[in-house]
Amino acid sequence: MNPITSKNSAPNPAPRYHLLDAARGFVLLHMVAFHFCFDWFVLFRGQAGWPALPGVFAWERFICCSFNLISGMAFHLGRRHLRQGLLLNGLGFAVSAVVAVAMPSQPIWFGVLNLLGCAALLTAAAEPLLRRVPPWAGVLVSLWLFFTFYPAQGGFVRPLPGVELPLPGALYADLLTAALGFPPAGFYSSDYFPILPWVFLFWAGYFLWHWVRRLPGLERRVPLLSRLGRLCLPVYVVHQPLCYALCMALAALGFA
Repeated sequence: MNPITSKNSAPNPAPRYHLLDAARGFVLLHMVAFHFCFDWFVLFRGQAGWPALPGVFAWERFICCSFNLISGMAFHLGRRHLRQGLLLNGLGFAVSAVVAVAMPSQPIWFGVLNLLGCAALLTAAAEPLLRRVPPWAGVLVSLWLFFTFYPAQGGFVRPLPGVELPLPGALYADLLTAALGFPPAGFYSSDYFPILPWVFLFWAGYFLWHWVRRLPGLERRVPLLSRLGRLCLPVYVVHQPLCYALCMALAALGFA
């Protein structure tokens, strides 16, 4: 009897794409470093304009875009999307509540955890349709929608370079519309990733996986980074308090 087809034999386990974990771990390291720098320069040294510096802004965009794309790819490797989406949203709301009490001057409304949670839920609901889209078309349309809605916080969309279409002011009403991507006047969040446009970048990663999964060496481990990528969620949850505590210690030593 062939052991592969035997009833007593265990099915071959699904491969672990350690290189994808490593990519996520690499971006996570950048995220931790960025948040430490944000705490140090903005909260402890009072340099409110630090995030808007060209190099800093480019660094932050690299982190959030890479993390979102990788999360879209990794969607194919999970099964409990409803559970994962609800968990991420629950953690996102918990972070918002803690920050609202601990640092009311730096509130977090609809940060990256809420984005990834909603993206997982929306993708799971839309997957019967997404599977019918050719991957090349899915990537192109997703990226086009991402750049079209990218300026929506400013009151308009840009479907083509130089073409700006205003959006109705009624869309910009409250925190609920802010979660969609239409924040009201005076809205501020120190970590803000609304559904529009960011879900489209998540979907670009979803479609990109069609080609990425064929790359050689995806099952190769990268020391530290592959392990870190597998611990992404717990590291994300605990890193910000640790960064803040380190800043407090440096300030107490007179470095601020």
